[in-house]
Amino acid sequence: MDEFYKIKICNAVQQEYGLHIYKIAPANRGVYGETWILYANHLRYFVKIDYSSDHQKIFAENLNVLSYLKEQGISFVSSVIKNRTGENYIFFDGGVLAVFDFIDGELSKSYRKESLFEMLAQIYLIPPLNIKIAQEDFSTDCVNYVIENMKRLEELDEHKDLILDYAYRLFEWADFCRKDLTNLFITHGDSGSNIIKNNGKLYIIDWDTPKLAGPERDAWMFVKDISDIALFNSALFNSDIKYSIKKERLAFYCYYNYFYYLKDHLFHFISTKDDMMKRRIRGFVLTVFL
Repeated sequence: MDEFYKIKICNAVQQEYGLHIYKIAPANRGVYGETWILYANHLRYFVKIDYSSDHQKIFAENLNVLSYLKEQGISFVSSVIKNRTGENYIFFDGGVLAVFDFIDGELSKSYRKESLFEMLAQIYLIPPLNIKIAQEDFSTDCVNYVIENMKRLEELDEHKDLILDYAYRLFEWADFCRKDLTNLFITHGDSGSNIIKNNGKLYIIDWDTPKLAGPERDAWMFVKDISDIALFNSALFNSDIKYSIKKERLAFYCYYNYFYYLKDHLFHFISTKDDMMKRRIRGFVLTVFL
């Protein structure tokens, strides 16, 4: 990014937040949008700017959930810094910009799963009172986009029988899960990829898509065998949460997230005009999804 653009970010934050910024640097965190570290008032702040037309509304609306968790005493999440008018974000250069307190450390996948499960259980204890948050309805809408557009990426079309087979399985599990919409908690949805580790302490960042859902929405990516289910159930039990992981919901989230992330990559493949980016997405789809 050129210096003029960085100055624009600093000026916008100074004007809207009243922070006296003396340095800006890129931050290697997150998937959606740009991330920056701002040095101001002898403190560091984390800034995220979301330019994705299909994501920035979700990002903006869910900042209230993160603020709520912090207000309820959850210490291992970021604080959203409010602007001069008390809002959680501002509009900047066609995107949505939010400022957070800076959590020191590096993104890590090297941590004890039990520790994360215990942290998630603490969040499940927080009642979702007076906050706007999406509720799980076991939708399969993401499948439609993939099926309607897979001819736009030849390799997907060549494997359409496999993809359709996965779709039918997802429909079956969704129908089964819709019969029981009880036992819903505040879930992150992608905590495993968004852990900051600092001096042995873990923090969960990027609360872009929280949802009232079963714990399976958080658990699915960690479960490789029955012992992992036992670990998650143990964390729930130790927090006095009277619920055990349901394998039917786990199956739904495994197939759902296959299509959720495939849709995301397919959307960006279709949207971008950057040939290098198209090649990168194509390679990732071939490696991960097929």
